[in-house]
Amino acid sequence: MVVSFDPASGIVFVRHRNKDYELIVESTPDPVVICSRQGLITYMNPGAKNLFGDLIGCHVANHFPTDKISTGLDKARDIKRRLLKDPDKRLRNYETTFKSKNDEVIPISLSVSLLHDEHGKEAGTIGIAKDLRAIKALLATGQSLLQTQEIDDILNQITQFSMRLPNCKRAYIKLYDEKSGCLVFRALISENATDKQFLFQSTPQNQGMTGYVFQTQKTYLSNNVPAEPEDRYFPLFKGVKSKIVVPISYLDKETSTKRMLGVISVDSEMPNSFSMNDQYFLETLGNQAAIALKNANLIASKNKIITQLQAFERVQQTTTGKNPDRDKIFDGVLSAVVDVLGFAYATISIVDEDRQMIGTIKGRNVPEEFLKMAWHPLESRDIQAWVYRHKEAIYLTGWDDRLDKDIYEKYQHERLVRTIIPIIARGEVLGTLETGYDKADKNQIEKDEVDTLQRIVSLAGIGIEQANLLNRLKEDIALTNELETQLDALNQASIQILNSTTEKEAIDHIFKSLESIGYTKAMLSLVNDVSKKIEGKYALGENWQSIVDDTKVDLGSDDILAQALRAGIPLLSQNCAKDPRCNLTRVRKAKVRSQYVIPLLVKDKPIGTLQIDLSDKQELVHGDEAHFQRKMKVLETFASQSAIAIRNIRDVVTIDRLEANIAETAHEFRSPLHNIMTQLGGLKDYLEYSKSEQEIDQFINIIEEEIYRAKRQVDNSLLLSERTQETMEFDFKEGYLQDVIKSCADAYKLRALERGIRIIIRDSVKHLPKIKFDRDKIEQAITNLIDNAVKYSHFNQYVEINGFDDGTQINVEFTDRGLGIPADEFETVFRGFTRGGAKDRIRYIPGTGLGLKICKEIIEKHDGEIIVTKSVPLSRNPVKVHEYQDYETTFRLTLPKFRKE
Repeated sequence: MVVSFDPASGIVFVRHRNKDYELIVESTPDPVVICSRQGLITYMNPGAKNLFGDLIGCHVANHFPTDKISTGLDKARDIKRRLLKDPDKRLRNYETTFKSKNDEVIPISLSVSLLHDEHGKEAGTIGIAKDLRAIKALLATGQSLLQTQEIDDILNQITQFSMRLPNCKRAYIKLYDEKSGCLVFRALISENATDKQFLFQSTPQNQGMTGYVFQTQKTYLSNNVPAEPEDRYFPLFKGVKSKIVVPISYLDKETSTKRMLGVISVDSEMPNSFSMNDQYFLETLGNQAAIALKNANLIASKNKIITQLQAFERVQQTTTGKNPDRDKIFDGVLSAVVDVLGFAYATISIVDEDRQMIGTIKGRNVPEEFLKMAWHPLESRDIQAWVYRHKEAIYLTGWDDRLDKDIYEKYQHERLVRTIIPIIARGEVLGTLETGYDKADKNQIEKDEVDTLQRIVSLAGIGIEQANLLNRLKEDIALTNELETQLDALNQASIQILNSTTEKEAIDHIFKSLESIGYTKAMLSLVNDVSKKIEGKYALGENWQSIVDDTKVDLGSDDILAQALRAGIPLLSQNCAKDPRCNLTRVRKAKVRSQYVIPLLVKDKPIGTLQIDLSDKQELVHGDEAHFQRKMKVLETFASQSAIAIRNIRDVVTIDRLEANIAETAHEFRSPLHNIMTQLGGLKDYLEYSKSEQEIDQFINIIEEEIYRAKRQVDNSLLLSERTQETMEFDFKEGYLQDVIKSCADAYKLRALERGIRIIIRDSVKHLPKIKFDRDKIEQAITNLIDNAVKYSHFNQYVEINGFDDGTQINVEFTDRGLGIPADEFETVFRGFTRGGAKDRIRYIPGTGLGLKICKEIIEKHDGEIIVTKSVPLSRNPVKVHEYQDYETTFRLTLPKFRKE
């Protein structure tokens, strides 16, 4: 290059050996300024004039702004000094400020070279400036991006900032979607409003210039886009002449691999619109975008984990505790899914086994009318029923043949993307959770979201199962209480019935008793020994009174009354109108829908039948069979006693015999559980005819054992339930262990005396010091130990309770004399659901083996220990020793004198 300077005109002439240098200077968009040796501005290309205004003829020193430190001339001389000092006579990227024609101070990065004339002498300078305003704004944008957590906000800021490039018509960002393997438009700003249609659309990761940049991870600048190869440019937007595409990526330090996130692209409809400065600007913006997106993704991941934990906690709050409630669990799930996780709606459907249906019962952001419509048979082709049968989750983005078309169209479900997940507990589907998004807001449910939903329904399934178990237990307890109340009422009535001197008086008491426990319609038919017919005699309720005289049934007929008497068992007719055993004329006349026929027998001799009208108790008739049988058992026992009374009255036995029977029956009523055990008298009379006295006692003993076992099992089960739910709480207070031991022993004295067993508390127990313990829990543990000792003791033996203080611990020993425990079972008896094998072979004693397990857990919670210290034979009989009979067995529980808080 040869440069000459004409002092007269002040113009620098530039001549090139190969190219026209002026053409290059003119065509570059970067600002270029040439100064004479005296510092006059002699040339400005269009880029310089656009930036500073036309300053040709002005002295360059006048446009370096003066400040407190130096003048403009000082700054110009400093630049000249730095330039001459460089071996190449070049100054690169020197940051300074320069005033424009209208006195605007512009920060620039200046690169300057000396110009020489044809004789090699200094002729002036040529400088290229970079406007640093955009760079500084870029730094501010970077700080703003780092403070932004939402990815969409970051992308929108980047595209808005990209539009600041000169001649930029369009700026957009594509992010890589791992699922589809495509680049997806995630942010777009354009002067053409129709371009918005491309938002969220995708293109192949190797298509066009954006695909090329994403694959190569190299920036691409083209100022003549139409001339690009076909495989390099894909004309998605029309009229593009200039284009810059930069990659968005960062180096993952943990894996030492490059994370390719996407690309930024800017377009112009004019050729030669973008410079290297613009490319540098966009590359810097791309780097900032990568860092901001990385941080946002980290924050999003963290927030997602926090959100998931919040959702789990919300569900878990409803599934734990002493009284889990199914409705509260459902509400917790819906709140977690909609309020915490942010789904657009959610519904819960449950399985109704009785009706063999599945249907929606609760929902969030769904119409109430929908809840009533969404019910379908379990065997139908409906999608909820399909999920129930297959136990699989399903994902829907539109119509499916298994959907209800009316519901789908009415509620515009085509706008939804959704999933249906089964709620399973112990392999059984309890219901389903359905949730999703409106496609306008979000068009897919992510895999991690589905995983979160799966965990939520798993938690819900456990909670629902616990709630169902608790409800069944409550129902059983409520039923037991109800039956005890009924038995108590019938017990009082049975005395009056058995003391009745006339048949009518006895029947009046029977019917009053039935009314008192909720059975207001019934009929009593008696056997006529002469005619061999069952004849209606007494009726309760006007409907039965209308047919009492019409009821005459041959003992050998197929009528339900005759069948019940011949079989000697009660018979249920759920639908009398369709039951061939029922007399259609009579049941229609009396409007009887369902009935329970109880045969009245005394020592297998037919006395008659008691018909109980259950027409207004359809829930009981068609409900749980075990529940129904338990309720009917009360009536059957009462009917047995009534049969005895009727038999006695009808036979007109002597007063002595009648008194003896009454005394015998009264004797049978005397029992610690008066409201239950009095009913055994009728059962005993029933069994006397065909069973020996030993067998009768065996039956009664078994029933007694079952009553006690049921109570113990309820206590142990409730405690076990608390332990399972991790809600078993302990209240440690100071007290004397002897008070608890005495209370438990007193409660068991009568029970023990029935088996001829004494409970002896030695004086050593009374001298035990005061310690801290949970009275209720220790009381249950000691009750279980005493119960265990009494159960396995031989008749006419004693249970001995000793205590001693060894200085740091209190020890209490429970010794019984009866069935022993093999040494290899000393530990296994405490494992729960495990019982001594030798004991069961000798004498079967009902139980679950939970008692000692509960003892062990309670004592260990007190930082104590319970063990079997010995089980040694008392007898020298080898048979008894081999069979573990006549053994002395001792259980020892140890508690610390001082608890560690």
